[in-house]
Amino acid sequence: MRHLFSFKTLFAVGFLFLTQFSNAQLILAENEEAILRFKAKTGEEIALLKDKTDYYLQFRLVNPQGDKNEYPKPKPNSWKQFKYSHRVAFLSNGKQVDVELVRFKIGDDQYVIYEQHDRGSGSTTAGLRITNSETKQVKLYSGISSTIQGDLSRVIEGNNIEVVEHLD
Repeated sequence: MRHLFSFKTLFAVGFLFLTQFSNAQLILAENEEAILRFKAKTGEEIALLKDKTDYYLQFRLVNPQGDKNEYPKPKPNSWKQFKYSHRVAFLSNGKQVDVELVRFKIGDDQYVIYEQHDRGSGSTTAGLRITNSETKQVKLYSGISSTIQGDLSRVIEGNNIEVVEHLD
């Protein structure tokens, strides 16, 4: 009987551990690596990822319940669905901020993944902005700074994405 209790306790602790960290397993497959990945303040996990052989580029959003939104389905021409832009913003307080953006469209919605690097403090912020072209309604997913992994500038390493001066 004593061993049965230990097994039940071990099973319960293991189950809690797996459910607590299961979202991390949902976002990346073994053949993928994150270009930029972060958790939003609203609980979603957001990633721009690529196949390790540069076969595809994909956006993935996993909500707290584990449901995935992926765009586009992995395919060789998926890089053409995305555009990248980089600029330096000079703020009124004299600070300089590097702003990197990746844009893509799903139906009437324009998605912009952004990453900002404050040159003075060295801090980084990231997020996702979704704007509906019909209603002009905006959804904003602000990233939790401590969860940001990767760097959006890595998306241009293989010269597979279109780089534009301004995203319209």
